[in-house]
Amino acid sequence: MDQQHDKLTPQEHSVLDRFYELSKKVTAAVATVKGPKEKDTTLADVDRLISGLQSLASSDPAAYHMLVARLQNALGANDKG
Repeated sequence: MDQQHDKLTPQEHSVLDRFYELSKKVTAAVATVKGPKEKDTTLADVDRLISGLQSLASSDPAAYHMLVARLQNALGANDKG
């Protein structure tokens, strides 16, 4: 604990402890409603996407071209930002 926390009165400690407990409950409630926090995209996720697109290129060329165009548009929009 920091020095500021050490200077608190017992009543202030109690209020702070209740605040931390409430904060934990709110975080848990949000996770219950929204689901757990999403993880960041990993290199493995990108590799799976590339592999899936390569497979799609031969099995469904129209879907492949549509998805590639969508990705290019999304990446182009991010580059302009």
